[in-house]
This record gives sequence, C-alpha cells and structure tokens, in this order.
Amino acid sequence: MEKKSIVETILTADDKTLDTILQKVKIDVFYFIRHKTKGKGIDIITDNFEEVQKFLMTSDWHKKITFRQLDYLQQFLVLSDLYMMEINKLEQEKKYKNDLKISPVLRSIVEILINQEPIVRFKELCELLKDEHTPDEIKECLNKNKQYFDAQSKTEESEICDDTIYVINLKGKFLYNFIRQNEGNYSQFALDQASYKTAKIVQDFVEDLIDGKKNISDIENMKTDLPGDVEEVLQIDLRRIAEKLEAKRK
Repeated sequence: MEKKSIVETILTADDKTLDTILQKVKIDVFYFIRHKTKGKGIDIITDNFEEVQKFLMTSDWHKKITFRQLDYLQQFLVLSDLYMMEINKLEQEKKYKNDLKISPVLRSIVEILINQEPIVRFKELCELLKDEHTPDEIKECLNKNKQYFDAQSKTEESEICDDTIYVINLKGKFLYNFIRQNEGNYSQFALDQASYKTAKIVQDFVEDLIDGKKNISDIENMKTDLPGDVEEVLQIDLRRIAEKLEAKRK
C-alpha cells in the first residue's frame, strides 16, 4: 500500500490523526535539537517538506483546504524550519571547528579584533601576536580565512602589506560567538532551572486562561527565555489548547 504524503494526509485525515502525526514530528524535532538524534518524525519532514512548499506555491491552493487544514500545514512548516535551522547550524559549526583546527592562529586574530583592537594594521597585529605566532603564520591565516575579515589597503595590490587594515565582519563575529559558546557547557543545574522557569510560565498562563484572567489573544504576548522560533511553536500549541477550552465552555 502506497504511503500517503503529508499534504494528502492533511487534506483527508481527521483532527485526531493529524494531532498525533504533528505531535510525533514536534517531539522528534526538539529531541534532535537537544540530542542530535533523528527519529521517524524527522523522516516525515525530509520526505514531505518540498511537496508542502510546492503545494503552497500553486495558484489555487487556498481553494483546496480549510482554515483548520491550513493551520496544520503551518505547524508542519514551522517544525520543518526549526529542523532545517538546526541542520544549517550544525553544518556551520562543523566548518568553524574545521577552520579553527586547520589554522590555530585564527582564534587569536578574532579575539584581538573583538576584545582589543576593532581596527588593526597587519604590522600592529603581528606585534600583538609576536609571542605566539610569526608574521608568516599570521599572513597565511588571513589569506586562508578572508571570509571572516574585511581588509583595506592603500595599494591596489592584493598582497598583504604592513599597512593593510583589518576589521572583523559579521561572519567573524559569528565565529567568535561559536568560540565563546564552546569554552564551557551549561551545568545540568542551570539547564534544569531554565526548564523549570519555562514550565512555570506556561503553567501560570494556562491557569490564567482557565480562570478567565487571560484571553486567547494574550498568547502572543507570553514571553519565555526560549528562542523566538521555538517560542512560536509553543504559542501555537497553547492557542490550540485555549481554543479547546473555550469550545468546552460554550
């Protein structure tokens, strides 16, 4: 029996089936973000992401689905974006590790441009690093890692000279953030505290919904320490819960 695509499933399945599928995808996406292990929910994303995009690019897609089905499609796309962002992040981190491994001088140059001299000439850079690296090592590093720096020279020649000026660019700042983040890991206690804080915010909000102190429209104003895209997924889930509560009241 041929397996249904996620688009076909959303167009034909009942809400209970769709809730089960999306819950599986959601759990596996967040598990992958934390543990870097792929489950079957990730397969649903990789097998269907392009098809969902193509479906939404058709001129008459809005005639084929209900608002509820559109909500499921949006949830799927948000979860897919989270997964893709994590994949891109891992690939970029892999490149950072490789660049730092190949060129140990790179870290020293980046840290000087961030912490000491935001604008520095090559000659000054060599002086600052004279106890750690030779001018040839520094020059080789700058030539191999041009993507992390903006350079300006008084001459039209591309060769590095004493007066060549260097500043760190956006990619270089991302590299520096990667270096800082990998200097040490959060303790388990810190992670537990952060998890508890988020859970308490959600718990208090749900209680306020039940007590009538807050409305569905207040969900978008609920703030946690989660990344914006993760918080968006949480708000989608809360909105669905709030809608069910409101329906039961009526």
